[in-house]
Amino acid sequence: MKAHGLDDCDLLVELCSVDEYQILLAVMPKLDLPLCKYCNSSNVKRHGYTTQPRRVAHAPIGAIRVQIDLYSPRIHCRNCDKFSCVEPHGIPPRRHQSKDLLDYQLEMYKSRETYAGIAFATSVPQSTTARRIKERIDQ
Repeated sequence: MKAHGLDDCDLLVELCSVDEYQILLAVMPKLDLPLCKYCNSSNVKRHGYTTQPRRVAHAPIGAIRVQIDLYSPRIHCRNCDKFSCVEPHGIPPRRHQSKDLLDYQLEMYKSRETYAGIAFATSVPQSTTARRIKERIDQ
């Protein structure tokens, strides 16, 4: 399966829950082992996945909110003996919105939708919505 921002890897996708307001997916990318981000060594091994997934808001399907629980693979470097998480492309570290959701918000803004309307439609706080749109416009 391929998804926006995760084009270079295969995904394990599991449907966790569906109701009339929300769809929740669990996603675990199957990535090739990268270099250690601390010492750039290729002497790394996979060490499971993060125990707590990062919940990422995705673009809605109509009025139904889509949430993704992202489990990041962990790696252990045998050279420096440090552990790190592999972040997939398209979802910046420490952010909880996918690129598709940011694109969706920007399109709504361009169609003259208010920040309050965008925040309500995407279930993202209005201050966060305004900041992210301003960042995208300034790029």
